[in-house]
Amino acid sequence: MNSPIRTYSTDRFRDTFLERNPIVNEIFKKNFNDFFCVKIQDVIPFTKIPIPPSREDCHTLILVEEGVYQTKIGFQEYMVGRGQLVIMQAGNIFSIERMDEELKGFAFHFHPDMLVGKYGNQSLLSTFDFLNVWGNSVVDIDTRILPLIKQVFQRLHSTYVEKTGTNFDIVHSYLYSLLFEIKASISQQANESKNASFYMVQRFKRMIYEKVKENLKVADFAALLNTSPNHLNKCVKNVTGRSASVLLYETKITEAKYLLYQTDMTIYDIANELGFLDQSYFSRFFKKMESMSPTEYKRMIEKC
Repeated sequence: MNSPIRTYSTDRFRDTFLERNPIVNEIFKKNFNDFFCVKIQDVIPFTKIPIPPSREDCHTLILVEEGVYQTKIGFQEYMVGRGQLVIMQAGNIFSIERMDEELKGFAFHFHPDMLVGKYGNQSLLSTFDFLNVWGNSVVDIDTRILPLIKQVFQRLHSTYVEKTGTNFDIVHSYLYSLLFEIKASISQQANESKNASFYMVQRFKRMIYEKVKENLKVADFAALLNTSPNHLNKCVKNVTGRSASVLLYETKITEAKYLLYQTDMTIYDIANELGFLDQSYFSRFFKKMESMSPTEYKRMIEKC
């Protein structure tokens, strides 16, 4: 029997990657499984860096005010700095390699259920497509709206630390204000340079994540998107600087490395899970991309 993919709940993630002491207990109050908003500089001294490839079942939005930190979300590596917003989508693979001691800003962490059911509106989910695992992971915030976004984070933090208890009606209002501002920033960036190509690539990325377990080539995705392989490749190249096939391969490799790291699945099972026709082909593909075999990669991470 294969172990399920390890996805951390909020409390399990905290127990694994944050030191246990009274200060941490004070920062993360009893409602932290629903949401929390903390100052990054308050948490850094107690965070166990590096954080290996992991998934969470919640969304996290990080606004960087000062300093930089190195992270990887999905298959893309980022050096995140001042005025940038990080979007760690629920279910996406991420790791954190380094955080400056001078890093300052806010981290707002919330469960997807806050957008539906008791706290939200199901019909608005499609509006915030950047919360899907194929969405934007880092957003450059326009300097004209940066003060407004910072103000929303400050209010979320003030609400979270309020000693009389959390008013979820207020949290919900601030959450939607923040998400609409993020959407506006992303739309502005798309309109400035990418436009039609940008949206084609977003659809392509979404489809890769949805069909990562199938044995599909770029031509297959192009057919599903009602375009030609050549046009799809041009769009991807224009937006990401990489080819469509590289984007596809990187997603497969990221998922493979996650399965090798976080499960006890055999290489044979992982090959099947990711839609490869046989284990030997998967092993050749992995070695071509990573310069080591899946077995060598597994041994390497077991020594860490």
